[in-house]
Amino acid sequence: MSKQVFPRNISQYVKFFQAISDESRQKILLLLDKKNLSVNEISQLARLSQPNTSGHLSVLKNVGLVQANKKGNSVIYSINKKWFAKCCGDFLCNFEGMSFNKEVRICKE
Repeated sequence: MSKQVFPRNISQYVKFFQAISDESRQKILLLLDKKNLSVNEISQLARLSQPNTSGHLSVLKNVGLVQANKKGNSVIYSINKKWFAKCCGDFLCNFEGMSFNKEVRICKE
């Protein structure tokens, strides 16, 4: 019996990497890494239109990389760092010679 070549959750990896492959979404993630922000703040800092920013945030939210919390009349976005690390770590662990360290959720050689 041959070893399975592709991980069972490969479609999740594809969606994750598609979400982070866009330059504007990378800018948004980098901004949110520093501070939780509203869509208007993200739009201004990333120099994107508000509708464009909202679309990018929707993509990031759909793959679990961004969380939205209502604060008064605003929605404040934050990065889900644990999920980000888990997705990256789980993907890397599919390569030979990599082992998974469950405590820190990253692969170690």
